[in-house]
Amino acid sequence: MIKFSRRDLLRSGAYAMAGLATSPGWLRLGGVAHASGPETVLVSVFLRGAADGLSLVVPHGDADYYNLRPNIQVAPGDEIDLDGFYGLHPHLQDLEPLYRSGEMALIHACGSPHPTRSHFQAQDFMECAAPGRPDIHEGWLNRSVTALGGGTGYRGVSIGGALSLSLKGPEPVVSMATLDGFSITNDPFDQRRQAIEAIYGSNDESLLGQQVSNTFASVDGLQGLPQSSVDYPNTKIGQRLRDAARIIKGQVGARVLSVDLDGWDHHSDEVEGMDKMAPQLSEALAVFWADLGRDSSRVVCLVMTEFGRTAAENGSLGSDHGHGSAMLALGGPVAGDRVLTRNGWPGLDEASLYQGRDLAVTTDFRDVFAEVLDRHLGIAHLDPIFPDFVPNPANYPGLLT
Repeated sequence: MIKFSRRDLLRSGAYAMAGLATSPGWLRLGGVAHASGPETVLVSVFLRGAADGLSLVVPHGDADYYNLRPNIQVAPGDEIDLDGFYGLHPHLQDLEPLYRSGEMALIHACGSPHPTRSHFQAQDFMECAAPGRPDIHEGWLNRSVTALGGGTGYRGVSIGGALSLSLKGPEPVVSMATLDGFSITNDPFDQRRQAIEAIYGSNDESLLGQQVSNTFASVDGLQGLPQSSVDYPNTKIGQRLRDAARIIKGQVGARVLSVDLDGWDHHSDEVEGMDKMAPQLSEALAVFWADLGRDSSRVVCLVMTEFGRTAAENGSLGSDHGHGSAMLALGGPVAGDRVLTRNGWPGLDEASLYQGRDLAVTTDFRDVFAEVLDRHLGIAHLDPIFPDFVPNPANYPGLLT
């Protein structure tokens, strides 16, 4: 029989629960409470590295696009034309049927009003929904969980590595690398669990005792979820969206889920970079949507990035840190088959570019967030979610039916 000292158990048991949740976020796991019925869900997909919105959603009706990008442009006619002015990157072809069916909409010239070109700052500002406020460290999705009434740790779920900043905060959340790996340890799990539970019995009201109890309850609660009904691509984003679909279909009470995909910082060889990343995103999202089936009627998936890239190409056949970009919204409640801009396309001529180099931001990303929280998740009071910003329905982009 394998024996463990109390010190061993504390180190390799309770503290090794970081294998369950890949950041200190595991300490904030809440108890288990399965949902009484299907609830609306928001899935946030963050494209890390600043995805080039001008390549994802090509304004092929603007001649300046081609003048600014002689070498990294999506060549005329190669785009998937949407409406005679905008087109999808040719490697986003799996998303075209979802756009045509009205399940997907695009928001262009959107982003943060803050001028930073720092990945770290821009990501933090977006995930905290607080541009220009480095003193704020709670994520907008965590504050959304509070607005939804809190409760079970399953209300917010971060999938694929460390707990995302958007879900960090005082509310209980779950963070995992993978759903199948959501356990304490496999060496040896049963004996280690029994020993930990012997130390922290059901009557242990200490902080650590409650955390241990809630952690095991969370592990148990995510066992036996339905398996995927389709084959996902063997990519990070594919596997993470597979786990998201299982959690959504399992109806464990999840309302907001966070998924990341890095690899979008294309300072050089952007054509090759986009040819690699765009198919991963397109295929994974399309399979995810097919897997959800009837559950797609209660899901909105919002794809975002920290900022766009310069309108003109650089000397390394890439583009540098910019400003305005594009967002994608996929969902049963989405009024799709549209590219949305505020007051029309801002233009790529020199006079229209932000600071003479970037696509201008005409839609504040917080207005996009606010519309989804308001009209999809049903959060009536949005002010606590957005520091220094008062959402106004008149500024919503009009994503939802």
